[in-house]
Amino acid sequence: MSSSHIGVPESWCTATLNDVYQIFGGGTPTTTKPEYWGGETPWITSADIEGVRTINVRKFVTEKGIENSTTTKAPTNSLLVVTRVGLGKIAIIKEETCFSQDLQALVMSDDLLVPEYTLYLLSYKLQFLKYEGRGTTISGLTKKQLKDLKYPLPPFNEQHRIVAKIEELFSEQDKGIESLKTAREQLKVYRQALLKHAFEGKLTEQWRKERADAAHDCMDAGGRATQGAVAEGSASVAGGQEPGATKLETADQLLERIKQEREARYHQQLDEWKAAVTQWEADGKDGKKPAKPRQAKLLKTESNDDFVLPDLPNSWVWLVLGENNIDVFDGPFGSNLKTSDYVDEGIRVIRLENIGAQQFIDEKKSFISEAKYQQIEKHTVRPGDLVFSSFVTENTRVARVPDTIDKAVNKADCFCIRTFGNSLDERFLEAFLSSRFVFKHIEGLVHGVGRPRINTTQLKSIPIPMTSIEEQREIMEKLETQFSEVSQLEKDIDFNLAKSEALRQSILKKAFSGQLVPLDPDDEPASVLLNRIAKEKDEAAAKAKKAKAAKKKPAREKVI
Repeated sequence: MSSSHIGVPESWCTATLNDVYQIFGGGTPTTTKPEYWGGETPWITSADIEGVRTINVRKFVTEKGIENSTTTKAPTNSLLVVTRVGLGKIAIIKEETCFSQDLQALVMSDDLLVPEYTLYLLSYKLQFLKYEGRGTTISGLTKKQLKDLKYPLPPFNEQHRIVAKIEELFSEQDKGIESLKTAREQLKVYRQALLKHAFEGKLTEQWRKERADAAHDCMDAGGRATQGAVAEGSASVAGGQEPGATKLETADQLLERIKQEREARYHQQLDEWKAAVTQWEADGKDGKKPAKPRQAKLLKTESNDDFVLPDLPNSWVWLVLGENNIDVFDGPFGSNLKTSDYVDEGIRVIRLENIGAQQFIDEKKSFISEAKYQQIEKHTVRPGDLVFSSFVTENTRVARVPDTIDKAVNKADCFCIRTFGNSLDERFLEAFLSSRFVFKHIEGLVHGVGRPRINTTQLKSIPIPMTSIEEQREIMEKLETQFSEVSQLEKDIDFNLAKSEALRQSILKKAFSGQLVPLDPDDEPASVLLNRIAKEKDEAAAKAKKAKAAKKKPAREKVI
């Protein structure tokens, strides 16, 4: 052990964690023995510890389970530190507790060390260790690394004063942090309220009224368009807009246009297929014959007895997603795209990690070679396409592919939705698929407790409120303006939360360098305390050695 005073007050000591604590690991009784489980002693894993302090015990072990495994009891007021997955989680136990091999127990008398002092110290130090000072996250810590952690040891009374000051300052901060988090949740609710209004036609109610009034003003007493309205309509066509721009498109007109666009696309695909077959024949029928396109069938919404479709304005209509002018496809399955196919650079692969809530997350990148891409080219995803996560838990996740990605392929669990024609704005569809309405509908369809997921048929069966393309664009202008303001507020909240976390770290840094509370010259020096800790550790080690020897069975006497 060391008693150097570098970076700490003269009355302190600098030791290692191993100098001041007994440190030992845990284990797991076999789950195939029912008699090992259901006892009175708590047994916890890293999953039972939430952040710092909080423990949610889910399992209990019997004395027989403890005796026949490597788990062991840690005494009351010991610290349990997660050293594998979940590094940074720490808790103080309030009763004798067993634990798994993912944790290490730190044991010392609480009349020599204040457990909360060590708890705050480790929460501070492990934040730095997780990133190794280089920004790269590490997932675990060896027992030796834990033992070798530097431990600034203050006098015992000062430990109490430091903990009291930390908790006083943190309590004040927690009120502000809680308010910021509440505000962030309220913004999420507000976003969903905006989406609900948008897709029930309420956000553009005044816009429709103004359009209807304008159309009425353009008609004469006999119901014929005035010369000014005709001229305006001609100007609209010349400018690339839809004719009769001042008149609302009815639901019947919208449905007819969707049908015509679908028919036109089908005939275009037929022409392309005939040309491809001609070329295939000219090439000596090399490879597979091009597949003939199939005309899309109308779908029905899958039944969900607890789900009621809201009323819509007269010019709107409910359609299932698959009845719109869209293509939906998933990515290559199984052996068509294996882990070994990934390379450092090449054609982008879109994965679940890239799909946020109306946000494409570009940081996590995966690639395949051009040669591999040629084998699965039919799964090509383009800029402007929507990618939708098949796994639906707390919310739906959908995002538009950005223009920065020239071409990509999607994984099997990332559905691609591509619009065609001029009846559905992909921004409108993206926003709708992010709504709580869609989540609640899907919630009644998904199966599987572990990772609830939907398939492409279920995705295409989602009901969508449809209106004219012009009103869709008007809705998105209004939504994007308001969402921009919400996003700025969310950024401000995140900035202030980050400032709060930085302040917490600053408080802890001062605490463990002796600058947070006044020193008391009457305190017993930490060097004396360290000697008493060493003595207790030696006595505990001798006691453990004696208990281990007593546990061994005596050797059998040799029969003469």
